[in-house]
Amino acid sequence: MTGELEPAQERNPLDDLAEDTTGAKTVQLFASLYLILIAFFIVLNSVSNQVTAKADAALESVYTTFRKSFAPNSDEIDFLGLKKLDIHSQEFYDGIKGLFTELVDFPGRFASQGGNQLEAELATAVLFNQGDVHLRPDQTRFLNDLADFLRRESGQAERTVEISFAVTEAMMEAAQPEQQLPVLRAAAFARELEDRGVPASLISTGVVIDRRDLVWLRFNTRRSDILDRDRGGE
Repeated sequence: MTGELEPAQERNPLDDLAEDTTGAKTVQLFASLYLILIAFFIVLNSVSNQVTAKADAALESVYTTFRKSFAPNSDEIDFLGLKKLDIHSQEFYDGIKGLFTELVDFPGRFASQGGNQLEAELATAVLFNQGDVHLRPDQTRFLNDLADFLRRESGQAERTVEISFAVTEAMMEAAQPEQQLPVLRAAAFARELEDRGVPASLISTGVVIDRRDLVWLRFNTRRSDILDRDRGGE
């Protein structure tokens, strides 16, 4: 060991230049990859938009092909307008109850009341004599008042009546159920009202399976302006 220091080797500037060049190439490589990815997503998005546009155009073409050329416009129904109709007023209920003051032998009992309808439950004998198809002659005034009540409109609300008679299962299983007395009475009741000027569209009849000898009169209201448009085919 001589104790002499070896001279430090000098760094070659070309080595530094080579390292800088390698780092720059790496950065350029990542930058190129980044730009390629951006370009790829731009192209992909463009293709996707074109496909969506073509699909929308195809659907519109199909819709146009099968759409009715002369289809009527849909009616806009103002449901808030229902609040303006006289269908929940006490006048409606009082008018019906007033009818039954003219009804001979009416017991004064209503089966149900609420909303825009009222139902009266009667013994059949109140309206019909035993075995008869037509209403009792002494109920003529009631029929006249009932017809007058149904013909009157309140605002845009039509008044309707549904007449239902009780029948037994045996009656409905008979050879000619339409010839059973309750069915004939329902038809006769409706004709009496029609003869007094009540439109047939305001009257409906039916039967209910029930052993009791009963008849139900259900009064209701409905929008007359909408029904008029339906009848006119607008």
